[in-house]
Amino acid sequence: MDQDANVLHDSQSQAYDAACKRVLSEKSILAWIIKSCLDEYRDCSIQEISTSVGFEDPFYFSRAFKEVKGVSPRQYAAQHRSVKE
Repeated sequence: MDQDANVLHDSQSQAYDAACKRVLSEKSILAWIIKSCLDEYRDCSIQEISTSVGFEDPFYFSRAFKEVKGVSPRQYAAQHRSVKE
């Protein structure tokens, strides 16, 4: 029974991830999420941010972020740190 529960959980997790990717492929939705979360996640790592906003893959998050903002999350953070200091 444990193995069946794990298979079901994995299947649900994959379906959720696929649904999130479909929603986030809409650039306007992704842009709004990124814009509304920037201040909240200022001191977090990319791994922490991607996990907390529902991405299982931090590399996918980084690619999506770069597509919307034009730079990687790391570059974006470096640019904004130098402006504020």
